[in-house]
Amino acid sequence: MNVWRNGVWGSFRHTRIRKVKCPRLVDHSYVKCLSYGNLSSFQWTESPIKYIEPKNDRLFHEYYSALNFRDVMITSGKLPAGVFRKYNKDARDTTICIEFSGIEDGTGKRVCGIGFAALATSVLANPALLLEVPDKWTLEEAATVPVVYFTCYYGLFIKAKLREGQSILIHSGTGGVGQAAINIALSLNCEIYTTVGTNEKKEYLRRKFPQIKEENIGKSRDTSFENMIVERTNGRGVDFVLNSLADDKFHASMRCVAKNGCFIEIGRFDIEMDHDIGLKLFARSLSFIVVNLDLVFDTSMQESKTVQKLTNLVKEGIISGVVKPLDRTVFDKNSIEKAFRYMTKGIHIGKVLIKIRDEENKGLAVPKSLKHIAVPDTLFYYNKVYIIIGGLGGFGIEVAKWIIKKGGRNIILTSRYGARTPLNYFCLKRWEEEGINVQVSTLNVVFKTEAEKLLKDASCIGKVGGIFNSALVLRDAFMSDQTADSFQEVCDPKAVATENLDELSRKLCPSLDHFVCFSSISCGRGNAGQTNYGYANSVMERVCEQRKRDGLPGLAIQWGIIGEVGIVHRHMGEDAMIAGFVPQSVQSCLESLDAFCQQDSPVVTSYVSSQQVKKEDGDLLSIISKLSGLDIAEFDDPTKSINEIGLDSFAKVELKHLIDSHTDLSFSLDEIRNMTVGDIKALSQKSKNENNRTSTLFASEHVKLPTVLKHKEAVQVLQNNVPGDPIFIVNIGDTDVSKFQTLATELKNPTFALVWTDDAPRTDIGSLASWYMKLIQEIATGPFHIVGHSIGGSVAFEMALQSQAHDGNLRTITLLDSLEGLIDALRREDTEDINSEVTALCKFVKQFTSGDLEKFKRELTREENQEQRIQMVLRYLTDSSHQAVDKNELTKAITTYLQKYKLTSFYIPKGKLSMDINIIESSTKLLANDVARVKELLGMVCCGNISIHREFYSNQFTKNEDVKKIAQILQKCMDK
Repeated sequence: MNVWRNGVWGSFRHTRIRKVKCPRLVDHSYVKCLSYGNLSSFQWTESPIKYIEPKNDRLFHEYYSALNFRDVMITSGKLPAGVFRKYNKDARDTTICIEFSGIEDGTGKRVCGIGFAALATSVLANPALLLEVPDKWTLEEAATVPVVYFTCYYGLFIKAKLREGQSILIHSGTGGVGQAAINIALSLNCEIYTTVGTNEKKEYLRRKFPQIKEENIGKSRDTSFENMIVERTNGRGVDFVLNSLADDKFHASMRCVAKNGCFIEIGRFDIEMDHDIGLKLFARSLSFIVVNLDLVFDTSMQESKTVQKLTNLVKEGIISGVVKPLDRTVFDKNSIEKAFRYMTKGIHIGKVLIKIRDEENKGLAVPKSLKHIAVPDTLFYYNKVYIIIGGLGGFGIEVAKWIIKKGGRNIILTSRYGARTPLNYFCLKRWEEEGINVQVSTLNVVFKTEAEKLLKDASCIGKVGGIFNSALVLRDAFMSDQTADSFQEVCDPKAVATENLDELSRKLCPSLDHFVCFSSISCGRGNAGQTNYGYANSVMERVCEQRKRDGLPGLAIQWGIIGEVGIVHRHMGEDAMIAGFVPQSVQSCLESLDAFCQQDSPVVTSYVSSQQVKKEDGDLLSIISKLSGLDIAEFDDPTKSINEIGLDSFAKVELKHLIDSHTDLSFSLDEIRNMTVGDIKALSQKSKNENNRTSTLFASEHVKLPTVLKHKEAVQVLQNNVPGDPIFIVNIGDTDVSKFQTLATELKNPTFALVWTDDAPRTDIGSLASWYMKLIQEIATGPFHIVGHSIGGSVAFEMALQSQAHDGNLRTITLLDSLEGLIDALRREDTEDINSEVTALCKFVKQFTSGDLEKFKRELTREENQEQRIQMVLRYLTDSSHQAVDKNELTKAITTYLQKYKLTSFYIPKGKLSMDINIIESSTKLLANDVARVKELLGMVCCGNISIHREFYSNQFTKNEDVKKIAQILQKCMDK
């Protein structure tokens, strides 16, 4: 199509959006865990604080946030993500942390306490859940107090009625709750028994609390504490057990309770897993109490007498000196993952804190927002009104749900006929019960007078914040069969309505944030049977483009087939496919909508091609594993059914669409429920031959596959025709040599890359090194430099030995990110095994991603043979990258890499290098931290000076500043 615009002919093209939701500086931000079970998925995200109704809450600027065991259990995947959501509707299921210290906006009052989504720069919190920080405490100290003392006072005083002189077993005595409970129990002269995990913690406890008898301190890592209690109490047991242990230690703790005693459970695992206890234990008149602060601090309870009594108890404890700050380990706000991983090890004592900002001297703190780089989020104001044209249609309802989930509280849905379906009535009733103001209007915005009335009616409720046009009429026919009426019918809800809303909103809606029109891929790609529909959508798109040029919000989205609720999907069912497009799930559409609202292009598209949905064998079980929160090993039993796995109803619906898309079959929910693991494996195997994939709209930044996986020429010229001794980079891995182009430009010498080709010798390192040396001699007649990169380091070392024995023209040798393989070979005692193969495959993947591969490595180890491991690597790379790739070529590259790795990883130099050796490693690598050990091992094969240069840089050389750092080090080494 030729397009005339601004005096120039052009055409419309679809170009891939490579970056959406780019991080930016925001006033308020908080931390989300994007993927539970993956501690590398924490992300600073824009906070909804300025969008939501504060009600009784006040704004506080945070200085410290405290981690608790509940946060680790959820983010590590040990507990379902929504477990706390069902107890407290304020505990948003994508947020973590409830404990903080900070100062109040406006007053500067120093406080600590409870606030949901409190791993943040600022938080809305109810003053009823806060404690004023004493002048003698710092905010760092104060952050260690709220949760542990609220837990102990609620469990021990309000529920269990702990009295002076009674006996108590406190598990994990060096933990936060443990130390708080010990402080309280000591104030009542109780006989205290406790457990710890290590001898170091035992010694700490004896120093911290000398009042506790040494013989009263047991181990928390096994059930031996039960014998300790039996012996120390002469078989009676203790009056109270404050328990946080799970599994067999949970049951052993139950048996430690004396007759008429009380068991206080503060852990969550056994409770949420609904593990059996056995009623016989209660024959001794035991009490069983669960301390659930999420229930205590629920919105409906925040002004209750219980909460008042609890906060008063803690305040009294502060005054009396019973409540004391705990020891803590503090991490910076940019070390969230490190803090969580540290806490999962169970080695911390007291509390783990995240420092959000530096604390000023008392009295000098100025309450202000801390601007922070965060990923923006599409959010809606609680006091604005959002209008959805065609809002009672299938997708219109879903958009309404999305707006409500994102903070909207006032919505107008337009429909020519009003609510008619059971779903309409169900949603309207549910929203009413939740206090959401959702109104249905039958005004027809095709008529300008009615469109004007709609906007004025909406303005009476509040400022109009958004207009979404999802209305449509279809009158499909070939162009020769179209009429003026069929064109007008289709254009009315699209073109005419949008033009009216555009014109009127400019005058009546000055606070508009969103003007979104739902177009169709039929407009962007064309459809012979939908010329009228394509034209109507095109008009909408031009309106949105003009609005953008005028500095107003405007967005048109060309949808493909919308799954579940879209009109095409409803008419054609699960097998819907048009022009190579298949249904895109509603959830995926809403995620795309969210992303589109955060970018500037006025016309965008989102669709799923028929080939895009094909998956490799094994993906199904991996994703089901994530859905269920269970380890993949749990699916070894082929007879286990989906019902036995324990998915909730929503997960089963998601699973149905997942299996349908993987297999090109359609199953009912009943069939899904009764499927076994064996059935799913069989279905996966059946579709295993579907190997080709195409790219999706959004490109992932996570994995960048190489553009070249094999070379025809062993010597690649990076920079020539410049003076100086040539540099040869030995790069026999699969890193694209173009990555070294920028490095070569920064260097002042001729630069070449020595790469792997099909005719390269592969019998041993000596032959390969000799082959490369002959190639070098054809280019360099005098001195030269060698840089060994990645697994090329071993080859470079052997080349240095050969040069030393013959011509001696080699000036310097540098190992760039290639030391690890040589070091491993020098200290390896065993021979080739599964672990070395897994390590090799992980190194192959690491060439193209900066992500954490620990979990991937564990999954690789579980595979039975090399073929299965190669297939897993193939799936990982193709699923993590949205680039089109020839799977056969990639499989060959993986196999070849294994050959090269086995060739180099067991290389031990036969001679000793007499020249100096330079090593460049990223300071993020564990290897680089043990400099002494590295020099000791290299000293076995090198008698020259060993220089180790550590710099922080990415392993993929994608940043110019990283390349400059490496170039400067290399230049310095060569100039010596």
